[in-house]
Amino acid sequence: MKHDQTKKIPIVHDPDAPVIFCDGLSGAFVQSGCIHLQLDSVQSDYSDPRDAGEISAEPRNVRKTAVTLIMPLGAAQGLSQAVLDMMRPIQGKA
Repeated sequence: MKHDQTKKIPIVHDPDAPVIFCDGLSGAFVQSGCIHLQLDSVQSDYSDPRDAGEISAEPRNVRKTAVTLIMPLGAAQGLSQAVLDMMRPIQGKA
């Protein structure tokens, strides 16, 4: 039996799926037909090694990897086009 790749696979909503906030792209590369996107977010580090475990009054900001997203190139192209389509109406309004 041959698999029909044109057949739509239904989407099942999972309310327990994680929601991940990212505010930057720290790296990307292509390997074996997939794009790897290293997405990160800025977080505050309140630890201070000089305080032996005490909370620092002056935190330093650090970039921390939030997620690595790996997608086949065709899917990434579709995602890219969808994001551009969503951005067009709001470009210039910011």
